[in-house]
Amino acid sequence: MPERTAGRPGSRSGGVGQEAAGEPIERLLLRLRTLEDQVQSLRFSRRVLMDLLVAMDRERRASGSRLEAENQRLRQDNRRMARLLQVRGGGSGGGGSGGGDGLTDP
Repeated sequence: MPERTAGRPGSRSGGVGQEAAGEPIERLLLRLRTLEDQVQSLRFSRRVLMDLLVAMDRERRASGSRLEAENQRLRQDNRRMARLLQVRGGGSGGGGSGGGDGLTDP
């Protein structure tokens, strides 16, 4: 009788073999799900980083424009002050005290 039970398809040894064969597939499927989740997370992180880069670039350009406008305003103020000093100084053009004050562009 022991021979008949060992050879049956529903015997214990046949079930263990099937579980052992199915286990790697389950592990692979779990690994696949984990990797898909990581890919999704990386895609989300990439979108966030790209949005941050775009915002930083926009701010950099706006800051550059503000600085250029301020620079232009300061140059105009400087020219205005230089003309005012020339008018007050009598416009002699040469001489000592009015020329080296650093208010005019070289």
